[in-house]
Amino acid sequence: MSRAADDFEHLAGAYLGGASRNPPRAAAPRMPTLLVVGNVPTLAGIWIAHYVDQRARAEGPVALVRLDGAASRGELFRSQGRALPNDATAWMDRVSAVTRTWVLCVDSYAEPAAIAAAGCPIVLLTGTDEAALAAARRTIEGIDESARTSGMAHGKIGLALVGSAPDVAREAGERLVAWARERKSSIALAVVMIAQRVDRVEATQSVPLPMFSDLDAATAAELVELAIGASLSRFDATDGSVARPARHRAEPVPTPAPTVAPPVASSSSTSAAQPIVSAPASSTGASALITHFPELFGVPFECPDAPGIALAADTTGGLHLLASQSASGSLRAARAWAKGNWRLLCAANPRLHEGNHRIIEHLILEDARDAVSLHRTGVLLHALVGVPGAARARVDLNDERSAGIE
Repeated sequence: MSRAADDFEHLAGAYLGGASRNPPRAAAPRMPTLLVVGNVPTLAGIWIAHYVDQRARAEGPVALVRLDGAASRGELFRSQGRALPNDATAWMDRVSAVTRTWVLCVDSYAEPAAIAAAGCPIVLLTGTDEAALAAARRTIEGIDESARTSGMAHGKIGLALVGSAPDVAREAGERLVAWARERKSSIALAVVMIAQRVDRVEATQSVPLPMFSDLDAATAAELVELAIGASLSRFDATDGSVARPARHRAEPVPTPAPTVAPPVASSSSTSAAQPIVSAPASSTGASALITHFPELFGVPFECPDAPGIALAADTTGGLHLLASQSASGSLRAARAWAKGNWRLLCAANPRLHEGNHRIIEHLILEDARDAVSLHRTGVLLHALVGVPGAARARVDLNDERSAGIE
């Protein structure tokens, strides 16, 4: 996956001062922060919650995914009273509508190569006693060596120092920074947070996320990026920067009636999922396409290279790609993307089965006569018929055998 430049300077500035409370939206990352938990005083969970809550105080709602094998789970901090579902897939989709800021939390014993390969901004959460600092050095060295070996030097790691007085923490941070400089590490260190004690935090109920159970840090980061990408341009530019154009997204439960856009994160944001209306003539929005396939279930993700293609699952766990005639040129790009991200899509949506690699392409034609030249091209063809101004019915123009689908 492509990875945007990180927002490390803003992250450091948010805790050290001198940074705007509203960072430029054009520079916002489309990847999570990877929080690596080292040796911390008492229970690690309270310091993790403190770090994420401090981010949420400054930046708005923040989603936390704790990568912990079968116990992997998610929480949303500073949710402003929003109710969230308990189903893992629904939770991921709903949270992606609320925030674009995610923190993926892993233990310092996680594979350094996977941490380096994730390509995310890294923050190391650690105490300041000698044992904790020694463990922090080992963790940094492991990530540095893995990054050098893979030829993708990471660049920067933030230090969140907890459990000691500010002057003690600052001194410990300076020692780590000087150590990295002396050993000529390819990774630069900077202190991004100092916390002597835990403040009151505000988080929603923890939700189990079984789709993360068997994933390493790099693969889990890609799955979180899919969730971030699903929200796309839900947030408006309020600082003079140009907002990305809004896109439609396939809804999990399609309905032919007009629907209302989901709630947004704050008064300064706008929803990318515009109201879906049953179009009278030629509805080409990806969200509208799914309404014509009641036997399928919407998959709340989209291909970044083919935003006009709707994704859906059938009862056998196969994936269906739905395109209007105007978006037919993007079908093969969406198919290639789905094949390359098949494992992640299956992990994110339980309706897709990893063992079922069937990807079926559908094309909805504006004129049924255009189907003549498209038979046996490996695509299922459909047309919409009906009285103008009323809901239109789908007519299938071929089947898998006549389409040439093996």
